[in-house]
Amino acid sequence: MISTSKFFASRAFLPIFISALVLFSLTVTPGYESFSSDQTMSFPPLLRSLDPSLFSEHDLPHARMISSEWSLVNDVLAFFVRKGVSLLWLLFILTVILRAVFFSALYYLFLYFTEDRLRAAFFLLFFLSPFFIPGTGHVTLEAVFNYHTFSLSLCLLYLALYLAGQRLASTLPLALAFTMHAISALPFFVFHAFAALRETWLVIRSEPLNALRIILVGLLPFAAGIVFIA
Repeated sequence: MISTSKFFASRAFLPIFISALVLFSLTVTPGYESFSSDQTMSFPPLLRSLDPSLFSEHDLPHARMISSEWSLVNDVLAFFVRKGVSLLWLLFILTVILRAVFFSALYYLFLYFTEDRLRAAFFLLFFLSPFFIPGTGHVTLEAVFNYHTFSLSLCLLYLALYLAGQRLASTLPLALAFTMHAISALPFFVFHAFAALRETWLVIRSEPLNALRIILVGLLPFAAGIVFIA
């Protein structure tokens, strides 16, 4: 029989724990909802792109303003729906994946600061209760899949990879987060810029080639954002 301490130290602990958190978050708090809240405003353009008979053109301007044309979320959803995936199932699957990314990224962030697997896992329990994010109309963990949840999970993944030393790999989720919900990604872009400047300043005199590499890697998400907006 495996002791408790050995279980926490095993490779099986994290997948099992994250799976339990995701299941709890879907069934207890905050739960799971579809075709409600923000989705009632952001999905009409998506549904009309799949079936033009569903909405008239004059019904959509407000929905387009809310959903923002500077987002690839509806494009991602439309791609899979056109491949035959049910929209209801697609929303649920994406919610499960994004919550797993959310909790996993938070775990590694807490592990980075605490250097203790048990404490990092314990702190995750507090995030089962959604925290209101000041200055926004969103919380950290929402019952309804929306643009913000997509972007926030990717941003936390970026931060976990960045602090783990995976500088180049971290730029991909950050750039993707910007294409999903730019406003949610902006604080992480600011962090990325200042972190890159700090690293460059520390090595620019002794290692100029390394400083150039840091600058180029630091510019990648910004270049991707400019290309996306253009």
